[in-house]
Amino acid sequence: MYKNIGIDLDGVIYPWHDVVYERECLDKNVSNLEFWTKIHSLYSDFAINNLVQIQHYYGVKNITCENLELLNELSKEHALFYITNRNEGVRFATTSWMKRNNIPQRENLIFSSNKIVPVILNKIDLFVEDNIKNAIQLKPYCRVVIVKSMYNSIIDHDFETIQSFAQLKYCL
Repeated sequence: MYKNIGIDLDGVIYPWHDVVYERECLDKNVSNLEFWTKIHSLYSDFAINNLVQIQHYYGVKNITCENLELLNELSKEHALFYITNRNEGVRFATTSWMKRNNIPQRENLIFSSNKIVPVILNKIDLFVEDNIKNAIQLKPYCRVVIVKSMYNSIIDHDFETIQSFAQLKYCL
């Protein structure tokens, strides 16, 4: 039985990629998949760095009822750690979103550019991630489950995959 569960935010319980696509591509004739697979040719590194610092993008959408229900259920028997690569500049937007959405155990929010350290320090047994690079780094330290998305479905990997975070209950 898992005790400590690590959960990424963006692409797992918060649709940041969809928010960015919706806001950035209103007047562009580009699909969501094309936007995320070609973002480095559409935007400069400077512009991409600015995208991740726009506070508004981190609180536009509420968590889905299914995801919140699962988090509440998991919090009864497990320690939940929200470990994100978000930068400190969006901490206020992130904590406000978590509070507004009644995210359980939100005091266990960790901002880290390297998820390995908080995974080791918090003895994470299972990590739910959408980024394949992060998953590969975490694989030696815990079980990793990938939430499928349009941007990771084109990358070959051998991780257990779920269609949405709410499906995690079938993996436990």
